Amino acid sequence: MKIFTKLNFTFYFAIVPLAILVRLPGLFYPLEFSGDALRYLAQAMKFGAGDINPHYFTHPALSYYITFLTEAVLFIFSFLFGFVHSLDDFSILFFNNLVPFLVAGRMPSLLFGIGTIILVFLIGKRFWCNKIAICAALMLAVTPLHIIESQTIRIRSIATFFGILCIFFVFNILKNCRKRDYVLAGVSLGLGLATEYTMIFFVMPLLMAIVIRRRNHKAINQAIHISTKKGLLLSFIPALFIFVTCTPYTFIDYHASLKEIIFNVNVGSMFDSMPSLNTDLTHDVFENQNTDTTNTYGGVIVATLKRYAMRFYYQIINLFCADFTMGIPFAVLSVAGVLFAIYKRDIKDKLLLSLLAGFFVVQPLLVFSLPRMIIMAYPVLLLLASRFLIYLLENLFFKEKVRQWIFLLIILVLLLPNTLWLIKHNKQLLRKDTRLMAKDWIEKNIPRGSHILLQGKGSTHGVIPLNESKVSLYRRFLRYKAKINTIQDYHGNALKTLEIKMKNIREPSYNIEYFYCPDRFLRNYPGQHSIEIIRLGVLTISEYKKIGFDYVVVSREKTGDNYSLEEDRVKYPAFYNFFRSLENECRLVKTFQYEDSLIEFRKNSIHPEVKIYRLHGGKIGNN
Repeated sequence: MKIFTKLNFTFYFAIVPLAILVRLPGLFYPLEFSGDALRYLAQAMKFGAGDINPHYFTHPALSYYITFLTEAVLFIFSFLFGFVHSLDDFSILFFNNLVPFLVAGRMPSLLFGIGTIILVFLIGKRFWCNKIAICAALMLAVTPLHIIESQTIRIRSIATFFGILCIFFVFNILKNCRKRDYVLAGVSLGLGLATEYTMIFFVMPLLMAIVIRRRNHKAINQAIHISTKKGLLLSFIPALFIFVTCTPYTFIDYHASLKEIIFNVNVGSMFDSMPSLNTDLTHDVFENQNTDTTNTYGGVIVATLKRYAMRFYYQIINLFCADFTMGIPFAVLSVAGVLFAIYKRDIKDKLLLSLLAGFFVVQPLLVFSLPRMIIMAYPVLLLLASRFLIYLLENLFFKEKVRQWIFLLIILVLLLPNTLWLIKHNKQLLRKDTRLMAKDWIEKNIPRGSHILLQGKGSTHGVIPLNESKVSLYRRFLRYKAKINTIQDYHGNALKTLEIKMKNIREPSYNIEYFYCPDRFLRNYPGQHSIEIIRLGVLTISEYKKIGFDYVVVSREKTGDNYSLEEDRVKYPAFYNFFRSLENECRLVKTFQYEDSLIEFRKNSIHPEVKIYRLHGGKIGNN
């Protein structure tokens, strides 16, 4: 009992506070730092207008409803304490001060992320041993990708919690075979499926547990007997009920949902040619994927196998990213843990291996999975890694005291790389963002009413959160209105957003026009997305000077003087020439950047390099 008490004290008063502490800087970051943050938030906020149909089925709707609930709590809190007096005030606050909305939107990811760590601890303690519980929970607490997902308005922190909760009840089925464990496993599965479609891979462990329990019921407990048929009904009827209840429009609006699900399966192939992954292998495979009927049947099979091999390879290799996903020590130990589970193959091993097979073997058949798409497998990998580590210690060191000291030493060594990443990561989050630095400088040095060409990000805002004048807002409102009328089944909020902004102009304000850099994902979004109303393309610097623009504000992921990349010369010649002319013909008046920026994958979201160029007619000085 004394050891049990110490174990709980160590976990709840050391590991859990540590996990919360390292995630807090992201929770209170004043700008979005995930590419999906504002889009997910806007998706949830639209429910406040009365239409609870998400009109967006790339992911199931439950996470959006959860985010909407947190924003509703924020409204109630703001209303009770007098910060707002009506829904209109709340809408205005959304455009004037985004920070509380971001914090409220990120809160579910944080809470479910911490909940996942607690579940990993409980699973390790209940079904293995105390050391495995502490080791796995501690490693998950400092896993980079899990930290990032717990800090952003995304779905996978929530989905991971429901998935591991399902595993907890699946193991309970094997141990206790209570009816409620079947039902709760099904409920967890339904909640997970209503959050993320890839939760379908958790069906396999549940099915295996039901079958194994039926076959081994005499050996496990002769007094308890639940047939396979009854077990299936107890689990999957609640799962289906919860899924339908939590995401009803997947069925009500089934034409749109089916169309978008098929679209996203097809568009997953775009990841095969992402520049960050564009090795010789990915390039060759992607370029050679010609399924024209003139190709031989064997050639198509070979090309398909090559593509699958490339996807599978990156599924594995992504685990070993030193400063983004799991970290090299954790990844090595996880692979060893999986191999050990394959060798040992007890009942729990078989269940967990079936889940991993879904994420690492089956999923590459459908799409190229980004690292975050397999984060739901991380807790399982770390449990197996911890079990393997403890097994080694118990067999290599026979004295308990020696074993404890070696265990602590190994844990410290394993945690060191991720600890260094955490320090760097949170240091960046605690700094003032370069976009806010640029905004402050512009408002201090560029007179209001100046004409600014601003690099855009989304349909109604730019990279830099500048206040727009009523004239330019109305001009954009008319252009968007004409465009939206041509978009079939448009369900965005661009016009309403601009109307609210026009009624609440904040000074200093500027005449702003946006330009948008090419993006393969924006070009392939379905018609209901507001990104469709953006006018892509760019004019020449001479034309912008004739129109009367005073300044150009641009943002770039990578630091450096040259904004025109040579690889864009052929593919995007207009943008290539625009940036070349901007650098050669215009005066750079200010640059905002940090030299020790984060890893390449996240530079576009945290402290991007911002440059302000002066064209003609602009004055620099106090307002």
